Amino acid sequence: MEGEPGPVGVVVPYPMLIETALFDSGPYGACAVPFDALAFDRALGILGDGRLRVGIYAGVGCMDYGDSLTKVAELLQAPVATSVSGKGVMDECHPLAVGWGYGAHATRTAELAFQKVDVVLAIGVKYSEVSTGFYSIPPHRHHIHVDANAANLGQVVSPSVCVHSDAGVFLSKLLENEARLSRPACRPLTEAIARHKEAEAKEYARCYAAHGVDPMHFVLALRRATACDALTFTDVTVVEHLAAAAYQVSRPRTYFNPVDNQAMGWSIPAALGAQAVMPGRQVVTITGDGCLLMSAMELSTAAREGLPVKFFVLDDAAYTYMQILQKSAYRRTTATQLARLDYASLAKGLGLTHIELTPGDLEAKIRGILAMHGPVLTTVPVDIGKRPIRWIEAVRGRYTRELSTGQKVRFAARIGVRSIKLFKEND
Repeated sequence: MEGEPGPVGVVVPYPMLIETALFDSGPYGACAVPFDALAFDRALGILGDGRLRVGIYAGVGCMDYGDSLTKVAELLQAPVATSVSGKGVMDECHPLAVGWGYGAHATRTAELAFQKVDVVLAIGVKYSEVSTGFYSIPPHRHHIHVDANAANLGQVVSPSVCVHSDAGVFLSKLLENEARLSRPACRPLTEAIARHKEAEAKEYARCYAAHGVDPMHFVLALRRATACDALTFTDVTVVEHLAAAAYQVSRPRTYFNPVDNQAMGWSIPAALGAQAVMPGRQVVTITGDGCLLMSAMELSTAAREGLPVKFFVLDDAAYTYMQILQKSAYRRTTATQLARLDYASLAKGLGLTHIELTPGDLEAKIRGILAMHGPVLTTVPVDIGKRPIRWIEAVRGRYTRELSTGQKVRFAARIGVRSIKLFKEND
């Protein structure tokens, strides 16, 4: 009953399960809440130095402490970036919110804001591979890492100070030192953040699709059409990176993205569970057609239980994520094309309504789908075109830098040969 909060799997052997026993365990005591006072004082000394500019990197460990996090950010006049799973710990419309991540893989706004930072204050975040773009973490003069799980501290980055502490306790202790930490409002910072956000919004609005729906336009329309407390589940699709950047989240625990060991198709059963326990909330998925192959039969549960989840399937008949990765490394693709499915027949057979979303007036069409009763399977024929994806570009750069000289020569020779010879796009 201590350490990092989270789900626990318990395996009970069958011979033990069928046994009976009398026991009286008594009530559980309160969970231990860690707080390293000495490490906190060292962190406070750095944060209290007004000559050092601070940036906050917040993870899911801050999810219950959004108000305190926002107050601390305002005290320190610090830009706030989040991990992917931390989206929603702070309203992303706040003037100090810069999006997710803070390196080349992150939103451009976050990357630019953190380039001017001397101190990164990371709270309740693990620095996982997905959230860091294959550990593409830019160095900073000072790094303070705060986490309730001591095992997470210093595993990926080398902090100046490691603080073993519950995020809520740490933030409340900072607020007790308001006089020491308070800084004057920094208009140049918030104005720069606003400019960068505006520039990103213009880029997001560009259309890269030659046919079908631009997936970024779908993501933006879905955000505008859904309620601020809607529960959104993204899947293991290249569009998860577009959504992480452009899908603005204002409430905690409303945006869910697979991280670490990503399981294709997880969004469908996850959304079913969420809708079952929160029947009054809008629940939507952003699911790839490849992901649907992994868990399509779960749709029958939605029909059987009358769960009004709205499933949006991005259909381009391919494992597009794999295609992008393979083309950059091998100049061709292998085993990435999918068979064309009759989604209308699939939905009818499983007891769902089927809609196909076509380009034009996406927001109004999505609002109409959200207003429908019962579960709906909506297919969205998409074309990502040549839209740049910062996460993939950062991972590619990081991976290339990790290669040995011999590996680089071999890759260059392969790319050279395949640039001359003609190969099928998919073999």
